[in-house]
Amino acid sequence: MKKLLILISLPLILLYSQDDRQKNPNVELPDFVITGKDVISIKRAKKIEPDFVSTITESFIKPQHKPEELGLRQLSNPVKEELNLLDSTGYSKGSLSVNAGIYTLPDAKLNYNYPFENGMIRANVGGDYQRAYINNSGRYSVFGGAGLSYTTGLEDESVSGTTFFLGGDYTTSNYKLFASDNPAIERNKNVGNYYLGIQNLSGKTFIFDLKLNDYFTALSNQKFTDNLLDSKGFALLRFSDFGIGLKTNYQKQFYTNDSLDNAGFDFFSARPYISLEILSTLKAEVGYTFSNSGNQKFNNLYASFSLKLSRNLVLLGEFSPYAEFITSGKFLRKNDYFNAANFDNLFFRKSNYYNIVLKYEYGKYYQVDAGLKHYKSGDLPYFSGSDLSGQFDVATADAEEYNAYVNLLYHAGPYGLLYGSFDYFRVKDKSGRKLPYYPAFKANITYGYRFDIGLLAEILVDYNSGRYTNIQNTKRLNSFFNLGLKFTYTVKNSLIVKFEFQNLLNRDIFYWNGYKEKPIDVLAGFNYLFD
Repeated sequence: MKKLLILISLPLILLYSQDDRQKNPNVELPDFVITGKDVISIKRAKKIEPDFVSTITESFIKPQHKPEELGLRQLSNPVKEELNLLDSTGYSKGSLSVNAGIYTLPDAKLNYNYPFENGMIRANVGGDYQRAYINNSGRYSVFGGAGLSYTTGLEDESVSGTTFFLGGDYTTSNYKLFASDNPAIERNKNVGNYYLGIQNLSGKTFIFDLKLNDYFTALSNQKFTDNLLDSKGFALLRFSDFGIGLKTNYQKQFYTNDSLDNAGFDFFSARPYISLEILSTLKAEVGYTFSNSGNQKFNNLYASFSLKLSRNLVLLGEFSPYAEFITSGKFLRKNDYFNAANFDNLFFRKSNYYNIVLKYEYGKYYQVDAGLKHYKSGDLPYFSGSDLSGQFDVATADAEEYNAYVNLLYHAGPYGLLYGSFDYFRVKDKSGRKLPYYPAFKANITYGYRFDIGLLAEILVDYNSGRYTNIQNTKRLNSFFNLGLKFTYTVKNSLIVKFEFQNLLNRDIFYWNGYKEKPIDVLAGFNYLFD
C-alpha cells in the first residue's frame, strides 16, 4: 500500500514544489521527493499558462495528471522533471544535500517526506550562500516549505480518487544592485507560494479540479508588496464520444507601493467547450474564451485537435487566442533587478495564437516533438533600461512572436540519456525591430551515461544567441556557450557523492545588462538518504 501511495502522491508533490532553476540567479527551492541513486541534471521548464485539458493523448479520456499538465502548449516547453524518477527502484523518506565550491559556500537542503495511509506530509528547509566574484555580487537565500496531500480510499467508489492538498513555501533572498551607480544598494526579496485544493480526475463520467493559490512577493527594504490570489476551476462531464467542459480563472491582486496602499485589481477568464472523439484517431475541442480585467476585455474562439497518423506519430494543433494577467510580482520573480514599485500589472492579449506540433514517441525510450507557435499582441512586454541605475522597467510593443522548436528525449537506453531542446525565436515590432532580451536561438542539452561501477557522468550545455538591450537595436549582449560537467558516484544506497564544474569554459555570461554571472565554479558535495 505504501508503494502505491508513493506513486499516487509523486505528481502532486512535484507539481507544487518550486524547483525552477532559472537562468537568472533567482532562489532555487529543493525537490520534495528523494528517490533512487541518480540525480540527472535536467532543468524543469516553467509551466505555460493558461492551462487546459488537451486532446493530445488518451489522457483526454482517462486523465492521469492535473489538467494543466496535459496542455498542448506544454509540448513547446515540456516539464522536464528530474529524470531519475523514471529509473528509481528505491525510495527514501529523507535527504540531506550539501555542496560547496569556489563561490558556493555552502548550499544545503534538508527534505523529509512522511507517507501515511492514503496521504503524505512533506517538509523542507535549506539555504545557500554565493560569495562575491566581483565587488558586491554576493548573495544568499534561505527557504522552507511544507505540504499535505490526502487521497480518499479506493474502497469507497463514490468518492475514490478524490485528492485534497494544501501547503506552501517561503523564500527570502538578499543581493545587491552591483551594476548600478551605487552597487552597495541591497535588496531583500521575499517570495511565498501557498495553495489548497481538491481534485478528482479518475471519475468515469465527471472529473474536476479546484485550487486556490496565493503568490506573495515583496521587497522588505522598500515599499513594495504584490499579493496575488489565483483561483482556478475545471470540470468535465464525459459521455461515450463527447464531453462538456468548463475552465475558469479568477485572480485578485493586492498591490502596495509608495503611492498605493493595498490597491485591488481583478482578472477573470472562462472557457466553456465541448470535446469530441471522431472515430478512434481524431479528437477535438471547440469552445469560446472570455477574459476581462477592469474595463479591458478579450474574447475569442478556441479549437484544438489531435490526429493519430500512425501508432507512434501524432499531429496536434490549437487555435487559442487568450489573455494573461501579469503582475509586478511575476516580473520581479523573473528579473531580480526589476523596478517593481513602478508597475502594477498588464492585461496581456495574445491574438491569433496558434500552435501546431508533430510528436513521435517510441515507448518510454525516446520522443521527438517539433512545432511552431505564433501570436500577435498590441502590448507584448519586454524589459528595458530604467531611469533608476541598475534596474529594469517593463515596456510594451505592438509586436508578434514566432517560435519554432524541437525537443528530443532519449531516456534510459544502452547509450545513456540525452535531452535536448532547441528554439528559434522571431520577436519583432511593426518596425522590424527585435524586442530586447529575446534571443534568436536558444538551446539546452544534457547527456548522461551511467557506468557499471556506479558512476554517472553528465555533460550540460546551454546556448543563448546575442540579445539586444534596447528597442533601437543599437546595443546588445554577446551570445554565450555555457558548458558544465557533473559526476555522481553511489558509494552505497544511502550515500551519493557529487563533483561538478559550472561554466567550464569560463565565459562572460550576461542575462541582464551589466550583471555578469559567476565565472568557472567547481563544486563538491554529497546526498545522504535516510528514513
